[in-house]
Amino acid sequence: MQNGDDLTNIARRLLEALCKTDDYIREWLVIVLGDADEVTAGDSGGNLRSAEIDHGTTPDAAQTPSPERRENTESKQDINKGSIMAALAAAGITSLVVTFDGNSDNGQIESIEARAGETRVELPASCFDDEDTISSDEDAPESNGDTSLAEAIEQLCYDLLEQEHDGWEINEGAYGTSTFNVLDRSVELDFNLRIVDEENSFHRF
Repeated sequence: MQNGDDLTNIARRLLEALCKTDDYIREWLVIVLGDADEVTAGDSGGNLRSAEIDHGTTPDAAQTPSPERRENTESKQDINKGSIMAALAAAGITSLVVTFDGNSDNGQIESIEARAGETRVELPASCFDDEDTISSDEDAPESNGDTSLAEAIEQLCYDLLEQEHDGWEINEGAYGTSTFNVLDRSVELDFNLRIVDEENSFHRF
């Protein structure tokens, strides 16, 4: 008997033994142990029937994606950036410059400057619903209110800094800007790392 026939027989016996278990288990065994689209499986009445396996989507794949599913397919930064850019565009803001500075284990946002074309404007005091943004801090307590636009911008800047330059505020630290270009929905991180350079020379003759 060929190996393929052996596997088919093994699959048949296992499927018959597990006829009362969940359908997903039976389908998984068919996929792992069988190479055909149809195998013989036992039903709850003990009779043999043809079990056709759908190798396509799972039953819940067509449902509206949940926030957890969105996090798996799209980064938190992308989701939050999209919400921020939409709010800035709705307010007529074309660019935004966020200045940051940090050293001695302490980093902070220094300023946020919004512009509509060449004109400096005030950042709108609009807020997001909690479901419009995703917190990057897994240990943060669940919020029972809204997040202001300024808070969302600051958090996104911190997230991008930690993503690209983790520990940017340690020792001599770093400084720079995050520029939001609303028209093409991009963020440009201009990062400057402070370095203390020492040069020692010792000679004995």
